[in-house]
Amino acid sequence: MVGRWGYYFILPGYVLFVLFSLIPMFQAFMLSFYDAKLTTQTFIGVKNYAAIFKDPVFIKTLWNTAIYTIIIVPAHIVISLFIAVVLSSCSNKAQSFYRAAFYLPNVLGGVIVASVWLYIFHPLYGMLNYFVTLLGASPISWLSAPGIAKYSLSFVVVTWTIGQSVIIFLAGMGGIPQELYEAAYIDGSTDCKNFFYITLPLLRPVTSFVLTTQLIGIFQLWEVVYMLTEGGPANSTSSLVFYIYKTAFERGKYGAASAQGMILLVIIMLMTLVSLRLTREKTE
Repeated sequence: MVGRWGYYFILPGYVLFVLFSLIPMFQAFMLSFYDAKLTTQTFIGVKNYAAIFKDPVFIKTLWNTAIYTIIIVPAHIVISLFIAVVLSSCSNKAQSFYRAAFYLPNVLGGVIVASVWLYIFHPLYGMLNYFVTLLGASPISWLSAPGIAKYSLSFVVVTWTIGQSVIIFLAGMGGIPQELYEAAYIDGSTDCKNFFYITLPLLRPVTSFVLTTQLIGIFQLWEVVYMLTEGGPANSTSSLVFYIYKTAFERGKYGAASAQGMILLVIIMLMTLVSLRLTREKTE
């Protein structure tokens, strides 16, 4: 009887999960087999799925999302880990201040952060082009040039999301026994060797968590794209979720958008499984 109380306490969370996640997911799966408009639904089988892989814009947005992942995830992990290592040598008060400072963009949200960067990237009166002109160069179209816009968005995402990972890495390093470092120093080790042979191996579970959550987050990227470029120019910055949003709420094809969402779900599940398998090696 005592053991049942644990299930009673977690029951509200499971009820909310079923109501707001599991049931909508099942409904979206069923809707993907229909030609669903705002007022009508016609069963068409797997035609929505067949049309996905014939849609060049969907393939392009999928490729864009893959590029975002290749650019953002490694940069995010390296930068956040570097910042965490630097902050780990600071006092507790300094760490508290910098943790709050780096985490503030996460609290503000992607829409507010993107609105700030929209002014920074502005081609006429943006702060970034102001410094570019001071160096004698011509203003740059940060958000409208196809070869630059994707990297501008990636930079915004990295600066917006690193705060949470910095805190996670700091917590992970705080759990490493200091006796390991002391023993290594006695044996003549250096800070660089300690980082690669002690810190990094013992941070493997933390790194696995950060990698997995970032992969999921990048494949769900849309608010920054919506605010800064709206997928342009010529869909060169459109992400997969942003294209699903346009399919549903601009073109009114809810069945097709549901099918695209199911494809996205499968991709995220596969990416998560691969990430966990590659980093599940136990730390000894």
